[in-house]
Amino acid sequence: MTSSNSYTVLYVDDEPNNLLAFKSAFFRYYTILTANSAAEALRLLAEHPVQLIVTDQRMPQMNGLELLKTVKEQYPDIMRMIVTGYSDLSVVMSAFNDVGIFHYVLKPWNNQELRIIMDNALTKYRLTLENERLIQQLTESNTLLEVRIQERTNELLAKNQELKQLNKLKDKLFSIISHDLRSPIASLMAFTKLYMEEQNFTPEEFTTVIGQMNNTLGDLSSMLHNMLSWSREQMNQTPSVLSHFSLQSTMESHLAAYKLSASQKQLSFQIDWPSDPLVVYADADRLSVVLRNLISNAIKFTPVDGVITVKLENKDHEVIVSVEDTGVGISPENIHKLLARQELVSSRGTANEKGTGLGLMLCQEYLADLGSSLHVQSELDKGTRFSFALPLSLTSQLQTVAV
Repeated sequence: MTSSNSYTVLYVDDEPNNLLAFKSAFFRYYTILTANSAAEALRLLAEHPVQLIVTDQRMPQMNGLELLKTVKEQYPDIMRMIVTGYSDLSVVMSAFNDVGIFHYVLKPWNNQELRIIMDNALTKYRLTLENERLIQQLTESNTLLEVRIQERTNELLAKNQELKQLNKLKDKLFSIISHDLRSPIASLMAFTKLYMEEQNFTPEEFTTVIGQMNNTLGDLSSMLHNMLSWSREQMNQTPSVLSHFSLQSTMESHLAAYKLSASQKQLSFQIDWPSDPLVVYADADRLSVVLRNLISNAIKFTPVDGVITVKLENKDHEVIVSVEDTGVGISPENIHKLLARQELVSSRGTANEKGTGLGLMLCQEYLADLGSSLHVQSELDKGTRFSFALPLSLTSQLQTVAV
């Protein structure tokens, strides 16, 4: 090590001549502080950063060993050395064992030898601090690495869980394909075969068969559309196309499309919305899938002579869209499953219509794309209300202000 006065050495001795001799010998190499008592030394240590303390052993009130014990407790990083004029083996042993001194020096000292010893002590001081710094860096790096590994592990676990859920959904889709789609196709084939073999249908029987075929085709079309939409959504193959459009017009067109299905079960639509257009800026195709599924579900799970209420409410620069029925309702357990989007909840409608649960899952995913979410309120045997909110476009907001 190259000595420099960037290191501070404190020398403690009750003899003024010794203090002067020490400072004169070493001030060129170190910053030297001197103290004529242990109390003075402790005061200086409290006021100045010191790297090495060298103290005489024999001093009144508090001797060198006692001082160094205190220094070790209060300033453990400071290197410690003791100077003694007596070859007292017990003092030397205590200095090493109890105080942990770096070296002891006999009076009178040799300046050159003492400087080498102090240089070595300061080298050890520097290396010790450097090692502590490196250990701290290593500890922090290890901690950071552990955090990153844990984060990555959590990500992988989440991805793995997501893959498991997708596999479950895939299996469910295969089940839909193998059973829920095959069954209506088989029914259609049976109807056509019956018609071909039995040419003497009465008009009433023919109307019944055609109605059943129409219902079957409707279920089949709805399932196919939802399956295709869901598969595109999972593969991110459906880009968002945003536009301004009136919710009333969109809702009217969907209600008109389901008018026949509703009339077959003697269901009535009640609409509740303002006369002024409620214009939103959204993906019309995604919203159409949502509305179509909510209306279809309401028809499917509402018994004969039921009522389906469609409401659009302008509230705080948003439009609250709700579809409410007087149907069979949904149990709290199934509501939780629906909102968790972790499994498909299939059930039969009031006219034995097939429900796979895929439509509601698709609604939630599309609403999430639109920055919204699906809310469900339901009571068994009384009905269900599905609702979601969309921000009104600036056009509608300005119209509201103008009114």
